[in-house]
Amino acid sequence: MSSVLFSLVNAGSRDEIVAWGVEVPAGEEVDAAEADTAEEKRAAVVFRPASGSEKQMFSVHDSAEAACRLYSRFAPMVLVWDADYWFEAFGVVGQTGHSSNSTQRPSSA
Repeated sequence: MSSVLFSLVNAGSRDEIVAWGVEVPAGEEVDAAEADTAEEKRAAVVFRPASGSEKQMFSVHDSAEAACRLYSRFAPMVLVWDADYWFEAFGVVGQTGHSSNSTQRPSSA
């Protein structure tokens, strides 16, 4: 089982992280032979820290993208796969195989 860390950030100010999450496989694992045709079931657990009068909150979603869609109902959000962010922050380039702050799902290597 591989998990992927992500952040939900304010689309207008990418320095403002609204929530953090982890996306994990949910349900049965997909057979390697079927991996190209089957979509793996996923779940995302999101933590939003307390802010102003709001209490901290944990929530569960079908995927990181689903969590981003829900949070975007309140304010425009961008989904950032954290591996991209941290590789860029520490000057390591090309580790994940896609651009920094990408909305493309990281490969589960």
